[in-house]
Amino acid sequence: MGPNCRAGARTLILVRHPLHDLFWVNTCLAQNTNKSVILFLHVKLSNQQITLLNKNTRPGVLKRHRDGTGHELHFEVMSTSGQMLWKGVTGDPAVREYEYEDPPGSGKMNHKIVPLAEAEFTVRVPVFANAQRVDFYQLEVTAPGAPSEKRLSKKILGSVTLP
Repeated sequence: MGPNCRAGARTLILVRHPLHDLFWVNTCLAQNTNKSVILFLHVKLSNQQITLLNKNTRPGVLKRHRDGTGHELHFEVMSTSGQMLWKGVTGDPAVREYEYEDPPGSGKMNHKIVPLAEAEFTVRVPVFANAQRVDFYQLEVTAPGAPSEKRLSKKILGSVTLP
């Protein structure tokens, strides 16, 4: 509840709508419709290791994440019992992709991938009461002859412990 709302209390405001006559709005109800909280984790990826730089919470609801294709950074919110509570994926922050015209004036585009030694980035995760940590990993391709469900394995980059 908002700071001015008590259980059972109601603050009513008179509102004039251009298409209707006057009507009342229950402001306490409006304040309580969004109880979700987002945790912003500002992290650094250096030498394939994750380090927490800063964390911050804000009210809000996360949008649905896209599924990864294997070339991204994956992260999972884990409970105190080791159960995955939520997962997300983001583009690999340690890789920069560039497109440029080569030779200049030719109309032909060239594509270049530049790996970075370190990168800082922010991920957003929902807040869970029983969350213990956020695990970060990348998916790597295993042996080409392996069955399809065994072709990708997790390369663990590290974890961030949650308060």
